[in-house]
Amino acid sequence: MTEKREVVYVLFHARPLPDGEEEDRLIGVYSSEKRARARQKSLQDQPIFKDAPDGFIIGRYLIGQDNWTSGYVTQSW
Repeated sequence: MTEKREVVYVLFHARPLPDGEEEDRLIGVYSSEKRARARQKSLQDQPIFKDAPDGFIIGRYLIGQDNWTSGYVTQSW
């Protein structure tokens, strides 16, 4: 018997900063891609997002499964 895995869609936004760094935002986790895209559309004209309209990323993730297994980076502030 195959176990049905739940899927979520995570909406991120990344934009370059003047000092060469990048600002990343986790906006939300949604039950469907359609809901994630609707949220993206509602935000794209906001001042913080409209300077980087191509910065939106929607990731599809299975619940209960590792989605990032290598390439970890540690940052200190």
